[in-house]
Amino acid sequence: MWLDQTANHKVHQTTLESPHTRFLHEQKHLMTSNTKPVFPIHHWEIRKVSKNCFISYQGKRYSVPFRYVGQELKIKETLNHHLEIYDNYECIAKHPIMTGKARDHINLEHYKGLQTTTDGLPTHSRLQSPDIEVEQRSLQIYEQLEGGD
Repeated sequence: MWLDQTANHKVHQTTLESPHTRFLHEQKHLMTSNTKPVFPIHHWEIRKVSKNCFISYQGKRYSVPFRYVGQELKIKETLNHHLEIYDNYECIAKHPIMTGKARDHINLEHYKGLQTTTDGLPTHSRLQSPDIEVEQRSLQIYEQLEGGD
């Protein structure tokens, strides 16, 4: 109250203007507060990669390359509303921040190099031993054994 009514109307000895008059003059040159900052603002978080190659952020899931399964990665949200995912040295994935009902954002490149089952589903090659031969058969055989159609 005193500041607005008294102090800001007194002439300053250096500028030879009152702070109120000086502010009115400079106000047109100031940026509005709702614009994008001119410097980056980062908030880093750590996430563990699930066995199906996802990290979770704000209730949504984002894919990462399969080789990071089980590892902890750093994530940050950028000013242009993207999620960047880093290992210790580099950005390994980038996704737009999802809004709405969508829950998963998948980059199919993250699954390249995984072996696939006969149904085309990815499976990690470390889980399969070349020494053990396993018979692969159609699921229809099991349905017939159960008496299904």
